[in-house]
Formats: sequence, C-alpha cells, structure tokens
Amino acid sequence: MGLTTIVVVGGYLVFWTLTLSLLARRFLELRAGPLRLLLSGAAGVTVAGLTAGGQVQESDRSLGFVLLFIGIGLLVAMGLLVLLELVTPVQLRARTVSAVRAYRQWRQRTKRYSQITRIAMRHGLGAYLSGRRNPSRQQRAELARRLRLALDEAGGAFVKLGQILSTRRDLLPDELVAELGQLQDRANPVAWDEIQRRLAKELGSPAGQMFAQVESRPVAAASIAQVHRARLRSGEQVVVKVRRPGIEEIVDRDLDIALRLANVLHRRTTWAGAIGIRDLAQGFAVALTEELDFTIEARNLASVAATTRSDVVAVPGTHLELSGPRVLVMDYLDGVPLDRAAPLIEQLGLDRGDLARTLLHTLLTQIMTDGVFLADPHPGNLLLLRDGRLGLLDFGSVGRLDSTIRALLQRIVIAIDAADPTALTDALVDMVDRPEDVDEDGLERAVGRFMALYLGPGLTVDVNMFTDLLLLVTRHGVAVPPEVAAVFRALATIEGTSPRCLRAST
Repeated sequence: MGLTTIVVVGGYLVFWTLTLSLLARRFLELRAGPLRLLLSGAAGVTVAGLTAGGQVQESDRSLGFVLLFIGIGLLVAMGLLVLLELVTPVQLRARTVSAVRAYRQWRQRTKRYSQITRIAMRHGLGAYLSGRRNPSRQQRAELARRLRLALDEAGGAFVKLGQILSTRRDLLPDELVAELGQLQDRANPVAWDEIQRRLAKELGSPAGQMFAQVESRPVAAASIAQVHRARLRSGEQVVVKVRRPGIEEIVDRDLDIALRLANVLHRRTTWAGAIGIRDLAQGFAVALTEELDFTIEARNLASVAATTRSDVVAVPGTHLELSGPRVLVMDYLDGVPLDRAAPLIEQLGLDRGDLARTLLHTLLTQIMTDGVFLADPHPGNLLLLRDGRLGLLDFGSVGRLDSTIRALLQRIVIAIDAADPTALTDALVDMVDRPEDVDEDGLERAVGRFMALYLGPGLTVDVNMFTDLLLLVTRHGVAVPPEVAAVFRALATIEGTSPRCLRAST
C-alpha cells in the first residue's frame, strides 16, 4: 500500500469518525466531551465498515454501501455515546477534570517554586531560609538589601508581601523595615486592546458605548490592576480600575507558595516562630484575596463614605451599574499626593496643622466609631484636592474592628489621656489571649516608663508613640491581634505620610 493510499484512507476514516460522532450528539442532544465523541465515532466507523461490507452486493456498493454504512455507524455511535454517558457519572467526570486541573496547577506551582528558590539562592538567602544563620546587627542591613532585591525580582504577590512586612515595625528590625519600604508595586501596563476586551466582556458592551472617552494610556499600573481616566456620557470624570487578565491564577499560585514557605520557616527557624510568620502569611492571603474582588472595594467605599464628612474629606463614589468583580468605576478626585502637596498648600493658603488634625481625626473616627478604616494611609492613598479637601483612596483592603475591640481601644485612649499605667496595662492584656507566663508586673512597669517618656510634663502626644507601644507589648511576649496591629500601624504610618504637613501640632 502506497503512501498516497494510506493518506486517502486515513482521511476517509477521520471524516466519517467526526461525521458519525457529531450526528450522534445532535440526534441525542447530549453535551458530550471530545473524548467520548471520538470513541463513539470510531466505534461506529469500525462496526459499520465490517458489517456493511458483507451485507451489500459488489454491484450495489456505490450507493447501498454508503447508506447502510451511515445507518449502522450512526446507530452504533449513538448507542455507545449513551452507554458512556451512563457509565461515566457526572461526579467521575468532574473528578477527572479536577485531577487534570490539579495536575496543571501542581506543575505551574512547582515551576514557580523552583524559580523562587533559585532567586533566593542567587541573592544569598539560603542560609537564612534553612535556619542555620542568625544574623547579627551588622549583617541585618545586608540581609535586608538582599531580601528586597529577591522580592522585587520574584514580583507578583511577593512584592505586596514585602510591602506589608515593611509596615510591621512591631515585629521586624528597623533595617528590614526601611529596606522593604523601598519596594514599589509596579508592573508593565497591559496592552490597550486587551483592556478593551476585558471591559467589553465585563460590561456587556464595547467601552465606546458605555463611556464618552477612555484614555488608552493608564495613569497607574500595578500588579493587581491598572487604572485609566475616562469620561461618562453624562460628562462626569471618572477612573476605571481594571483587574489584570490572568492575575487570579498568579495570585493563587504565589499565595500557595508563600503559605508553604511560611510553614517551612516556622518549623525550621526560631525567628519565624517569634514573629508569628504563619499568622502573617494567612492574614496577607486573606487581604490579597479580598483585593482581587472589586465588589468588596465598592462596599468598603460606600461604608466609609456614609460616615465621612464630605465637606472636609472626599471618598470617591462608585458607579455600580458599570462595576463588577473585575472592573470598578469611581469618581475622579482631582488632587496631588499629600507628600507632594506643599506648593498646593501654599497656593490655597491652607494651614498645615488643620490638615494634620483633619487627617488624624478622620482616621480615629473610622477606628473608634465606624469600625472600618483605611489600613494603609501611605502617600499614594492620600490626596490634597484642589478645592482644599483631603481625598482618601484604595479601599481594596481595609481594617475592620468589632465592637469589643473598639471598646478596648477606647479604654487604651482613656488610660493614655489619664496617664494611668495600670489601666493601660489591663486594657492591653485584655485585648489579647492572656498568656499564662506573661509578667504583668514587669509589663506595668514598662508601661509606666513609656508614659513618662511620652506623656511627661510639657510633652504632647506623638502619633509615632503607637508604634513604640506596640513594640513594648510584643517584647513582653504578648501577641497583638492582627486587627489591632493594623490600627497601630495605620496611626504610625500617618507620621511618615507627609512630614512637612504632620509636623504641625496635632
């Protein structure tokens, strides 16, 4: 048999296999998968070829053979398709699909894990990851630099992890906090054509039908999303926040690796257990997962806006009819980041002290009264608007406090105001799961020294004291709940948000 004959025969077999399988699916109206279709079609071709060849006379094969072949083949294909549908239950098919998906995820995770390991080794972090080295004070600065470079190279969720760690002065040394604070959440912009497709899919219509104008060049591009300025058909200026295509799989993969690394470090090293690295990683995973869902950010914005004085502080309104889990349309706030607002402050003739008091009062009200607060008030999330108001941005991940925690925080503030170390110690210990071996007398003496340092005669309350109070508590072996640590961290972050503004008396 020549090659030409083989190709021709093979082509006929493929043609009739596909034809019989598709006809069988159409007649039965079954949503069968490709494997079952091919099996049923192949069986139909085989049985029909063997059967029809013996039933039709040589002289009638031109038409009779074809008709009989189609009839027998279709019956066999339909019968086998029904049989496969019966013996392959939905649960088994679902488990098969899940197994295939799990294998692909495992392969991607293993590839990424190997990449992260190579990055860590290339930057000299192997000894620290294995727990064989406890860095001295002189080595911390170099370790911090190496860790920053490694996280920056790893990208994805690891940059955000470094940013979160850079705010935990209560757990990490100053050298590490300062170095990780240099990490910037940036990414190459997604092509405009791809953004247009994402908008059309999420909104149900092309962007040109929903907006009067959308700028193709993003005003910001980060690892989770990028932001474009736009104008509604009503004339309102807005910003469109679009989740990066495929970021869900990347975040799931990186979070899985981060949680696994946290467990390994917890088992192998003493320093990881001391800072509660597993709880840190789990809290980070929850926060980042929430940040992926823009409907959560829309709810957060609505909650904060409802309790904020709009005449002094602006929170962007949302356009829910144009928003969803992957797209968020918000009002455009015309202003500049607070740490670069000195010229605008002078131009508007504003008082720096008033701005500082407004910012601190707004955050304290959110914390003590509302229970929902801006957890990361860094310069990019705080604006000075051109009408003189302050603007708050980025509520993808917020701090949330229940009534019990708010009541304990109020006790802390009252104790600080009364300069009562006993009341402050009791409030701090009541705020945590009381450890059996905590030295309450020693903690009370340390709190007394703390108050003498910060609240002595002639001294005023410094926002930065909240960080030192958190450090004091953790040094005495008391683990502060993550939501309370977020409060102290937010208050301390204000101190560095705009030094020229917040140096004024608060």
